[in-house]
Amino acid sequence: MRKRANQITHHSFVVLFALAAFASAGQTNAQSQRNQTKASPALQSPGAKQGLDFSVGGRGLDSLSFNGQSLLCSPQSGELQPWKSVFRAALDALLPHKSPPVITANKQTNSIELAYAWGRVSCAYGKEGDRLTMRIEVSNGGTEELDELSLRLMELNFPSVPDGGTLEAGMFGFGFKETLRPLYEYPAVADPQFVVPIVRVDYGTGALNFCSDDLKCSLSVPYSTNPPAKTSYPFIMNCHEIKPGSLATFNISLRFGPANSRVPDLSHDVLERYAEKYPFQINWTDRRPIGAIFLASSAIEVATNPRRWILNSGKIDITTDQGKRVFREALLRLADNSINVLKDANAQGMITWDPEGQEFPAACYYGDPRLTPTLASETEFGGEGRASVIDQYFAKFRVA
Repeated sequence: MRKRANQITHHSFVVLFALAAFASAGQTNAQSQRNQTKASPALQSPGAKQGLDFSVGGRGLDSLSFNGQSLLCSPQSGELQPWKSVFRAALDALLPHKSPPVITANKQTNSIELAYAWGRVSCAYGKEGDRLTMRIEVSNGGTEELDELSLRLMELNFPSVPDGGTLEAGMFGFGFKETLRPLYEYPAVADPQFVVPIVRVDYGTGALNFCSDDLKCSLSVPYSTNPPAKTSYPFIMNCHEIKPGSLATFNISLRFGPANSRVPDLSHDVLERYAEKYPFQINWTDRRPIGAIFLASSAIEVATNPRRWILNSGKIDITTDQGKRVFREALLRLADNSINVLKDANAQGMITWDPEGQEFPAACYYGDPRLTPTLASETEFGGEGRASVIDQYFAKFRVA
C-alpha cells in the first residue's frame, strides 16, 4: 500500500442499485403469489375488530389483520415457504429438480413444519399484544453445514403503497432520523452484523416493525411483487452456517401500531438489546470540527476534464502536460486555502473526497487510495522529477 494509504482515512459508501429485474420478480417467483387477487384489502369499517388478529391454517397464516385491515390477499400469501432470489430461481430452473418439502401443521401449537431430506424447519406462531411472534427452528440432520437458508414468512398486501426502510445511517445519517421512502424503491435489508435488524413499514392506516428479536438472523423486504400497484411485498428471513446435527432457533416478530409510529414506540427492547450487544466503542474525546473537502463533482461536464475535477470551476485539461501542470498548481493551491480555513475553525483534521475524481457518476466512491493512480493518472503527474501531486496534496495537511 502506498505511504499515503497508511496515513489518510478515506470514507466510502456503497451505493445500492434497484435492479430492473425486481420489477418483474413476481413472475419469476410465482410460487409466492399463487391465487393472489388484484384487489386491495377492504377499508376499515367502524365496527372492525381492533388490534392484531390472525389465524393459522395448514400451511401458514390463513388470515392476518390489524385494526380490521386485512393484510393477506389469500391464505396462500400467508404460507411459510423456502425463498429464492430472482437470480437463484432462474439458476435452479436450469438444474435437476429437487423435491419440495413435506408440510405438516399442528393446530394445538399453531405451528407449521417443513421436512427436507437434510432436516426440518418449523415455525410456531404466537401473539403478545399487538405483536405476531414467530419462533423458527432449523434442525440440520445432515452431514454437511447448511451455509444459508432463506424463508418467506408471508407476503403482505397493503391498502396503499407503503413507505419503509431500515435504521441504516446512510450517507448523511438520515437513517437515524427515521426518514422513510417508498418501500419499492430499494430493497430493505437489515443484517444484524451492520444495522439493528428492524425493517419499518408505514402503510397509511397503520405501521409495523419487522424484527429479529434475538438479533440472530437478517431480515429483508426485497421488492414489490405486484407492479404497477406496488402494494404487495414478501417478508424474508435469512440465516447462515447451521452446523451438522445442530438445532438453531430464531425469534422474529411483526409489531403493529398506529400510522407514524416511531421505532422506539414498537421496538424499544430490540434497540436496547442491540445496543447492549454492540456497545459504542469509539473513545473520541477530541470533538473539534472535521473538514470535508470535495475534489470532484458529477455536475462538471468538460470534455478535457473526464474526472470532473472542480478546480478552476472545472476548466481543467488533463490531456496535455501543460494542462496537468495547471491541475497540479490548482490542487496544491486548494490544499493551502483549505488549511487556512481549517486552522481558522480550529479543526482537528479533514476528510478528502474523490481523490480519484468522479469519472463514473454511478460508481464514484472507491474507498481505496491505491486505486488513484489507475483511475486518475493525472494525479501522479509530477513534472520535472517532483513527487506526484496527490502525494504533495496530502503532505501539506500532515505538516500543517
